[in-house]
Amino acid sequence: MRDFTLELTNLPNDFEYGGKELMYQANIWNFIEKHVKAAIMQSAGDDQELKEQNEEEKQWEVMDINFVTTNWTEVDMLSKMDELDRNKKTQIHAL
Repeated sequence: MRDFTLELTNLPNDFEYGGKELMYQANIWNFIEKHVKAAIMQSAGDDQELKEQNEEEKQWEVMDINFVTTNWTEVDMLSKMDELDRNKKTQIHAL
């Protein structure tokens, strides 16, 4: 098995994607796939046979993208927002 994990930093803020984590994840996924494919093709140099083989047979795959934070202030804020949302919904259902 040759699994490994990468940590990417200096990513754009998620609000640039309207707070839609799935859209954010898809853009990062596309960025990784595009750049890894370009690097593999570049490593083939002028070997057309190797380039064709790389096109036909993908030897790698992005399996998952996860977001983590070290900024606990943001997590606390999100927890408070969730609590407010739950309280609001409880009040609405009580009407």
